[in-house]
Amino acid sequence: MSDTVILVASTGTGSYENCARSIGAVERAIAKAFPQYEVRRVFTGRTVTQRLKERDGLEVESLEEALLRAEREGVKGLLVQPTYLLRGDQYAELVDTMKRCAGRFERTAVGKPLLDDERDIDAVIEALIPVIEEWAGVDKEPAVLLVGHGTKNGADSIYARIREKLHSAGFENYDMVSLKDRFAKERAAAAGCREKFCKKVVLVPFMLVSGFHAARDIAGDQEDSWKSLLEAAGYEVSCMPGGLGEIPAIQDIYVKHVEAAFYCHFFL
Repeated sequence: MSDTVILVASTGTGSYENCARSIGAVERAIAKAFPQYEVRRVFTGRTVTQRLKERDGLEVESLEEALLRAEREGVKGLLVQPTYLLRGDQYAELVDTMKRCAGRFERTAVGKPLLDDERDIDAVIEALIPVIEEWAGVDKEPAVLLVGHGTKNGADSIYARIREKLHSAGFENYDMVSLKDRFAKERAAAAGCREKFCKKVVLVPFMLVSGFHAARDIAGDQEDSWKSLLEAAGYEVSCMPGGLGEIPAIQDIYVKHVEAAFYCHFFL
């Protein structure tokens, strides 16, 4: 066993299939890029880990459990790469946990979330646009709504930068919104999805895993889902399947963040 371990920390999901296609794909990409180190899975979502344990008898280590195990095994270097998209509350909590335990290991570090600076935004847009165009068709020119989960601490203000960069690059039929914006659905249904574009709307879950929120809040059949509200407003709506973690170019961004943490920011 290597004396350095990479913990890939995700909120988690209760779906085996979605987990394998998204979280698992990111983990495999990191393991392939760093074969000299052991890569371990961590789920930080307490509700998810409890559900997996009670429903399926499946144990997935929490961050605290993974840290205790690493300490028992005499691991000297520990790098935690979260699959979070933003520097939200979960990321802050993870960093705080790692700072508290830093003295238990010779070297510790935390990688950046997917979207942390302008270069990340550019890389994510570059990775996502071809996938959307391949699925939706570049000649159809539908309105495209990227729907992110959002955060409580304001980290999702980066969504505005994504919107600005998309529009400045000529993708004016794209918009970026947050599930946590209580008025976003009403605005989308009323305005726009922008009348100058055709009456077709593509909803794209801007989430690592296409899980509960994508299935229910975005693409669900209940009256208050994005899909239902837009259809009620007269739009023809399609929902792109899959999460960001399934896209190889997105996986590559996480790999680069691990590399940066190893070689530039082994800081805790």
